[in-house]
Amino acid sequence: MQASDFRAPRIRRALATLALAAATTTATIASAAPSFTPDAAVLGWTSRPVLTNHNLVSGREVAFRNELRVSDWSGGLYAEDIDASGNTVGTGPWTSLNVTTILDAQHWDTGRRIVTRNASGTAIPLRWISLSASQQTALGSDGSLTLDFVRGNRADEDPSGKKWRKRSTVLGDIQHSTLLHWSHTGGARRLYVGANDGMLHAFDAANGNEVFAYVPSMLIGKLKDLRAKPYAPKLFVDGGLAIADVVIGGSTRTLLAGTLGGGERGLFMLDISDPNAATETAAAAKIKWEITPSSTGFANLGFSYSRPRFARLNNGVAVLIVGNGYVPLTPGSLRSSLYIINADTGALIREIDTGALGVGGPGGLSTPTLDDTNGDGLVDLVYVGDIDGKVWRFDLGSTDPNAFSVTLLHTTSPAQAITVAPTVFKHPAGGRIVMFGTGRVLTAADKTDTAVHYVYGLWDGAPAANTTLLTQTLTEVSFNGDKLRYASANAPNWASGGHRGWRLTLPVGGERVLGEAPFINDDRYYFTTANPTIAAAAAGQPSGMNWSHQVHFLSGGGIGRSVFDVDGSGVINAADKVSGQFIMGQQIGAGVASQPVLVDLDRFSMTIFNLLSDVDDTVSPPPPSDPGVSGGHFDVDIYHFASPGNTNSAYGNRKHTHQYDDKYNVTGVNFMAASDVSYNLAKMIPDATRPFKVLVMNQYLNPASQLAIGNGGFVPVKSYGALATESNATTLWNSLPIYTRNDVGSLMWRLPLDGFASKDWWGDGSAPRAGLIPNQTGCVNRVTNRGVTTAGLHGERFNGALTIQLVRTDTPVSALELNYPAGGPKYGWRLSTTAANNNYTYLLGEYTMFWHHPNGKCYNGAGWVANAPQETSSRASRGTAKAVGSSDPTGGSFSYNASVPPGVSVVSVSTSTVGTTTTVTTQYSDGRTARTITTVNGDGTESVVMIDRDGNRSDATRVVGGTLTSGKYELLAASRRITWREIVRP
Repeated sequence: MQASDFRAPRIRRALATLALAAATTTATIASAAPSFTPDAAVLGWTSRPVLTNHNLVSGREVAFRNELRVSDWSGGLYAEDIDASGNTVGTGPWTSLNVTTILDAQHWDTGRRIVTRNASGTAIPLRWISLSASQQTALGSDGSLTLDFVRGNRADEDPSGKKWRKRSTVLGDIQHSTLLHWSHTGGARRLYVGANDGMLHAFDAANGNEVFAYVPSMLIGKLKDLRAKPYAPKLFVDGGLAIADVVIGGSTRTLLAGTLGGGERGLFMLDISDPNAATETAAAAKIKWEITPSSTGFANLGFSYSRPRFARLNNGVAVLIVGNGYVPLTPGSLRSSLYIINADTGALIREIDTGALGVGGPGGLSTPTLDDTNGDGLVDLVYVGDIDGKVWRFDLGSTDPNAFSVTLLHTTSPAQAITVAPTVFKHPAGGRIVMFGTGRVLTAADKTDTAVHYVYGLWDGAPAANTTLLTQTLTEVSFNGDKLRYASANAPNWASGGHRGWRLTLPVGGERVLGEAPFINDDRYYFTTANPTIAAAAAGQPSGMNWSHQVHFLSGGGIGRSVFDVDGSGVINAADKVSGQFIMGQQIGAGVASQPVLVDLDRFSMTIFNLLSDVDDTVSPPPPSDPGVSGGHFDVDIYHFASPGNTNSAYGNRKHTHQYDDKYNVTGVNFMAASDVSYNLAKMIPDATRPFKVLVMNQYLNPASQLAIGNGGFVPVKSYGALATESNATTLWNSLPIYTRNDVGSLMWRLPLDGFASKDWWGDGSAPRAGLIPNQTGCVNRVTNRGVTTAGLHGERFNGALTIQLVRTDTPVSALELNYPAGGPKYGWRLSTTAANNNYTYLLGEYTMFWHHPNGKCYNGAGWVANAPQETSSRASRGTAKAVGSSDPTGGSFSYNASVPPGVSVVSVSTSTVGTTTTVTTQYSDGRTARTITTVNGDGTESVVMIDRDGNRSDATRVVGGTLTSGKYELLAASRRITWREIVRP
């Protein structure tokens, strides 16, 4: 994974410390009918991942992320170890990476502690006998069985009971609920998250066990919907959560507050000071209060997607501050108002009504941002946007809540919903800069809206004469197949009569800002945009597209320096410009993304996010989560002379492609017809009749590599010619075939699907090593001696990368040398780099291939290891278009298929079917056979047994017609519903 910033600054708190000037007056606008009903089937955004520590230098932290499967609207929660380079490594602290395995094993009756409140407000276990009569009635017929189903009893699920819908897990889908990680006093660590199974779940972060679960009582009547067959997705506990240590009556209590999002109009508070719950009675005691529209003073409470905020008022009272949400229950009362609630009692201290009614519906405030202006720890100002495109400032500076006031700061034009929390920071000229983006995805109609949206930065405190907004734009460019953006760099004028802020236009219709609050760090505003109107690239792939951006918080434009490692060199510098511009944005892939999280590594900071898919994986086989070679990605470079005649012009690197296999979903390169024509042999040798010979080096460091040169098939690099076995230069040179472009036939390189795995590829009993050398771009393609670097222990060319040299046929034998003499021919042969045999004289060009590993290590540099861990984080294909007529190697197999030696050919391939089992037998000319036995199961999967030429067996399963998804040799993992990826260059 590449860094988004070479430095590692901490995130600055987006709270200003200076006083604000007065702003404009409140406006009142005519109301209209509500415009939406929350739609559970419409994915708009998802919550951020959370970590045990945002500083990853220990290499022992854990990352947590939620999952969603739209095939049956089930959920998941993953705990994965994350190393110091920001990579998840395939292990975790639990017995299973996904909490669902652990939760499903907890007995629904005796192993779970699930609680709610009855109709009179008493906290109770979620059991039939404890419910009020009205609650029992609300659960409908078979109510007690319904309650057992919700608790996790699967006896009545289809097909066994054929009564209610089949669940793949009892954990419901997790869409918008905030994921929280909290270290309690005493060391207990908990994960809190809401799910659309009706519950707020509390999991032990150390082992994944569910400690307790809470069902807000206002959802009791909806629980029967969870059993429906066929199941139509519903929202339940789907809103924002907040947690804080709050001093109440001289005692510090740990409180957890939540909204229900589109689940229902409601708020709740738990006291989780004791993170344990030995009994359901103990768990029920954690419920402090619940609020519904029928609660005193809360008639304007709507579907609140707002993340609540804990604060302390200037009179010392601990409060919860939350936006009222959208579509209040009272018809015609489409108000946008802010609630100030006593955190201890749930009593309303003050509803501050903006006086603005919804325009076309539905009205309502989003998530607030709190501001302590004088550093005394008490809230003074609150900034919040509403669904009708207005930004409000609430002044809470008085000790008297009746003196609180509200001011309209800005109305967007065109008026567009603001559903993200504003980001607030001090303005150098006084006051604050208030940043936010526009956009909403709450209904199916929202997903088809192609309007142009904007990102704003408003100066709250600007002189009255400052009425205009500085405009900025984003322009798309491409580099090595990556879609990038640079921003205009118009300078703001903060003098009187100048600008009141800035507005950045998002360049593609339908693109918008969604989810949790973006943030400021190092003078940059970090935010993700999503465009749900983008159709899926292919069947079975997710729709939508997401972008990562960093712009200057004061101007909304470019910052005048590189912030993305565009060229994949491992260094962020002027070389990362594209078309002479500093890149401020980068496409990050399809699906539904969260806003970013910033983590600190040992040398730089990096942004990470969570990504969900809206694809039903039972409809069609899913695409591989890691295109090309499994467990990482390889880079490719081509070096040759600049001029078409390859005469006396400069020699150098003509193209570098980062993650070549991921971009094109291939397993190698056909240098006669590459996915990128820059790598075609014709670019290196324009004259199709010019003769050449082929040298190969660093074979032992790249032992899984296979070559097909001339008219033969693929052979391992150790077997190609005598380049890895012959120690006599003259004998070697005389044995090398002479080719021209016209008659070479093939010039290809490839890896098996598990080419990054560590094993004894060479077969000499050596310690396991990766099949392709783990390395870094900057180590491989240094200008010095064109790759013979001091970083390599032995001076192997291109720092150990697999290298193919094409050389002139008049090359003298004296110009040849072993790549690493002490290591013998298994390290290959190369043209000498001595002055007497300057290899520019005889060299036509070179190709290099290496595993661009996220550990950032040069071959045999400090910390480098030959058996580097594979990358378990998904690197979804960018879907980069291939050149017309290209034929890079694709598919392939894992290395359990023994290599076919030179001279051995396929005699026949036969297929036989008996019942649901099909056997494909391949007969070779040396008498050996290989078989693939496929049995179709009754659950939409098929079992596959593969027996190679040497009798090695591998068993796996897959979706019928799809790629293998489990087994000893796990072919291209099927899950692409969630991915743990950096924002920059996945």
